[in-house]
Amino acid sequence: MAHNHSSGHEHPPHDHGHEGDAHNHHGHAPAEPVDPRDVELEAFVARVSAELAEVDPYRIAARSGVEYDPEDQEFAIRVYGRLFAVSYPSLRVHELAAEHHEGALWLRVLLAHYLRTADGTPPAGRWVSLREMPGGLMYERAFQGYSGDELARGFGPRFARLRELAAQYGAKPLTIGDVSFWLDVLPRVPIAVICYQGDDELPCSAQLLFDAASAHYLPTDALATLGGRLTRLLLQAGGASTPQQKPITPGWLGRER
Repeated sequence: MAHNHSSGHEHPPHDHGHEGDAHNHHGHAPAEPVDPRDVELEAFVARVSAELAEVDPYRIAARSGVEYDPEDQEFAIRVYGRLFAVSYPSLRVHELAAEHHEGALWLRVLLAHYLRTADGTPPAGRWVSLREMPGGLMYERAFQGYSGDELARGFGPRFARLRELAAQYGAKPLTIGDVSFWLDVLPRVPIAVICYQGDDELPCSAQLLFDAASAHYLPTDALATLGGRLTRLLLQAGGASTPQQKPITPGWLGRER
């Protein structure tokens, strides 16, 4: 897929844990406190579920480029190279390779955005930065900080290792910069990683770019989440971490928020 190059931020994906007293005075463990953000996100998924219940699932599948199984009433969607089933219309998510591995809330939100937004527009074949997406300028600086900058800290200037790791997720080489590749992170939503090894005057750098038609499949903040999570996946695969990038568990597509 031939693309042109251009340059490209949301707040980092929401991760947290819960703390509290081990037991209440009756000797029972208290319920974990409810995060208002989670309540808001669950409500969003419920609203999208209600919207999509009014739409023919075959139409949704055609617009988003995924398969629909009428018997199980599920869409099959490949995310970062892993196949997930998304129930219709509830939008519950589980990984097909691990029947009981339920998708994390952030993934349900992402796929709700995807199934609602997708309109069937083919990829444009041109790479652009996040700032060239609708409203992308407000996300640009933060996005570069937790995507390209993290990859440069974790892998630079030996970016060939990054390209080798990405190949296991179906990445294909590009000829932009010193080391570059692209991969389908969602159907019809490719992301390119462009790396420059630097020299005596310029430090090494990396940047994530999107197909120019990506806004037909996800809103800009969701595209930033998609790129941020790809960054975390690649860092984890390489065993890399930085002061800004905490190590993540193998189940990061699952229960972790």
